[in-house]
Amino acid sequence: MKTYELMYILDEGQNADGGDAFIKEAEAYISSLGGSVVETSSLGRRTFKHAIGKQRAGNYWTVILKLPPDKVLVLKENYRLNTSVLRIEIFISTQAESVDS
Repeated sequence: MKTYELMYILDEGQNADGGDAFIKEAEAYISSLGGSVVETSSLGRRTFKHAIGKQRAGNYWTVILKLPPDKVLVLKENYRLNTSVLRIEIFISTQAESVDS
């Protein structure tokens, strides 16, 4: 398993609680793929410089997770058509050494 950093930008109109319920569901989905969530953190609501569709702002979340490399695309594709997710990006974590220790 590798350590990844995942960033969600959520539609604030569809996530009235700031995304808390969405993140709980996302943690369960990551576990179902054979991964584990190390840490989640909300970066709060941010206004966009350029609109995404008709949205002018969104709720940002980061998730540090461990996941088999072959499941990364499966995870990303699961949220591609989800209307409550404006953007999702997955990066190989630079914190891998500190998280693995």
